[in-house]
Amino acid sequence: MYLEKEAIDYFRRYEFYLPVYSIQQGDNRSRIIGHNMEFEQYNPYNPGDNIRDIDWKVFARSDKLFVKNYGSDLRSRVRIIIDNSKSMAYGDKLETAKRIAAIFQHILTNRKNQVFLSVINDYYSDYERLLVSNLEETLESIKTIGKTRITEIPPLSREAVFLISDLWEKDLDIHTLLRNRINVIHLLTPEETDLSIHGNFELLDMETQSKVNVIPKDIRDKYRKMIHNRITEYHKEFTACGLLYGVFSTDTAYYVNLKKYLEKIKTIKKRGKL
Repeated sequence: MYLEKEAIDYFRRYEFYLPVYSIQQGDNRSRIIGHNMEFEQYNPYNPGDNIRDIDWKVFARSDKLFVKNYGSDLRSRVRIIIDNSKSMAYGDKLETAKRIAAIFQHILTNRKNQVFLSVINDYYSDYERLLVSNLEETLESIKTIGKTRITEIPPLSREAVFLISDLWEKDLDIHTLLRNRINVIHLLTPEETDLSIHGNFELLDMETQSKVNVIPKDIRDKYRKMIHNRITEYHKEFTACGLLYGVFSTDTAYYVNLKKYLEKIKTIKKRGKL
């Protein structure tokens, strides 16, 4: 299972609110007004909504199902994009990405957000809305294929967007992510951040299949500096734009990384919305 019990238990008492404007029907945005229970407006019913929130009087008049939203229960549309390019097969990064998506969906839907899933490889593809009923099957169906092409992600201006990726794309331009206001979970293995391997190796690019012979000790210091500078620059630019960026190392429990990542929202809240 991708939605694991230890992850659910870890977030059991965790209070989480996206500092965004809730996306409602049509073009209107409704402000999240806090923790009160003041009725604010209706939304069309979607599968997975709590049936206790259905207004049956409205149904009797219109023959359409609507649910009531109360204050902080106003829903936001959130999209999780998983990079399923071939480089994500290394070190089980894709499987870790799926587990991150599963517990993130659980946290978000507990706050009545609507969660949608997409993947990016050579192309961008949308999946259906993520619900408890289809979560495991949908995530299981995602396999690695092709290369990463971030520029294929379309503008998603009415959603809070989170990309889970190793960002191993040749000539990656992160300004595409910044312009489209995409928050990033940068998923890497310890070997990728530290080049913690020894001996003589023939490295294989999993996306292009090109090979190169290396002696890690001869390039380790230069590589570590390059990765450190890259991560530092990403963090600086995303933070300046009021977006979330975090490195998730696969040698740390993904749910521990996710909690630290979400805690950053409290500082971003003062700078702007996600």
